[in-house]
Amino acid sequence: MALHAIMFIVWEAAVRLFNIPVFFLPPPTAIANAFVEYWTPIYRHSLYTLSTTMLGFAMAVGFGLVLGLVVGWSRSIYAGSIR
Repeated sequence: MALHAIMFIVWEAAVRLFNIPVFFLPPPTAIANAFVEYWTPIYRHSLYTLSTTMLGFAMAVGFGLVLGLVVGWSRSIYAGSIR
């Protein structure tokens, strides 16, 4: 935990000390401010991403289950050759 805090402090100090442009490497405070300012769209898009990920996962599980059952029930497919 302390290592994380030190990392963020060094990051913030390096960006300010070397005058690195915000569009190239934003400091942690700018990132935190953006999260606060754009909370609503970030939340909305996160829910959309989560729902599409869960839908894709459910489809993969369903297809894998059906494919596994077909392979398990068919002796020729299970053996690896079709007679």
